[in-house]
Amino acid sequence: MFLKWDESLELGIPSIDKQHHTLVDMVNQFYDTLSSSDYKETIGTLLEGLADYTVKHFAHEEKYLKMYDHNLYEEHKKIHDKFVAQVTELIEKHKAGQNVLSIKVTKIVKEWIIDHIKGDDKKYVELLKSHNVK
Repeated sequence: MFLKWDESLELGIPSIDKQHHTLVDMVNQFYDTLSSSDYKETIGTLLEGLADYTVKHFAHEEKYLKMYDHNLYEEHKKIHDKFVAQVTELIEKHKAGQNVLSIKVTKIVKEWIIDHIKGDDKKYVELLKSHNVK
């Protein structure tokens, strides 16, 4: 397992923790794909799945931030938009025939998810909990 889910990634908000756990699973799928002989066929599907899922997940977080703290919402949305743009760029490169799946890219995604959950997302935990977001 490339990225193991543990308590340090939990925010204590079940709906968001569940979505983060899915993102961790996706990172592990990317890593597992590196060693498969058919990774070129599956990488497009994995990248598009990551893009779709992150958009849905980010919208879930942003919905609450927009309701409860507009400044935090604006800051967080910019971070989310930047990540979506990076994944979209990887998809476009893949469609153009470039090899985008590498251990380096997988590590970047892994580190982004860890840093985002432990850093950016921790900033809103108390706010959402104070509004009983589950």
